[in-house]
Amino acid sequence: HFGKVPAALSTMPSGFRGFSVLLRLSATLLLLPHRLGLSAPINSVDGWLNVTLRVEVATVHLNFQNISFMARTYNGSFPGPHLRMSPGDRVRVLLRNALGADLPGAGCRAPLDHLRAANSTNLHVHGIYDDAVQDNTFVCVSPGEDFLYTYRVHKELGTSMLWYHPHLEGSSAMQVCSGMAGFFEIVDEAQDALFDFAATLPLMIQMMDFNPASKEYIGACLDNGGTSDLPLRFSNPHNFTGRL
Repeated sequence: HFGKVPAALSTMPSGFRGFSVLLRLSATLLLLPHRLGLSAPINSVDGWLNVTLRVEVATVHLNFQNISFMARTYNGSFPGPHLRMSPGDRVRVLLRNALGADLPGAGCRAPLDHLRAANSTNLHVHGIYDDAVQDNTFVCVSPGEDFLYTYRVHKELGTSMLWYHPHLEGSSAMQVCSGMAGFFEIVDEAQDALFDFAATLPLMIQMMDFNPASKEYIGACLDNGGTSDLPLRFSNPHNFTGRL
């Protein structure tokens, strides 16, 4: 995992095509918070970070080509909120699933070897130094349910740029494709003081494919193999068909 560098990035598992460390210079959209009008980071206070991540449908608007589409999001933002804390802090993340019901037979109890549970979810902090009890990627949070995640950021953990995302078997790739991901930033001020950074700018990079003939077409990704009934409501007034 990467520390705090002028363009702090984090890795992701193979198969997730949404958020990536790869700098696809000819085909990327840099999701810069100040350009997209996103809110400032949510910071821990007095050693605690308390936050609710509400999984909800929102219309995503891209400045490029005035493209928009419906997607599942955290708190209606794309990407999700930027969480920031310090070593030794306690973190409480209430995951609230406000999506509609899964399609019949395609919810949490559907077979694991199929795409499923488009409207169910869970949470994983990629790179967190914790166990499967706190970072529970096996729970399936159905529509209308809440699940509380609690972490203690280890004191010896220095400045780190991690990221959070869904990790539910059968729908995680689709939900990440929707923009369900965000920074989980750990800031060690004592460590940072050893370096002469004039400024740092976290960058999150998402690749999206708007070519209907491509197997990575955004419409196909968000359809999740026919298990999603969320209308795409895709608006592409300039008929852009490339990768972004």
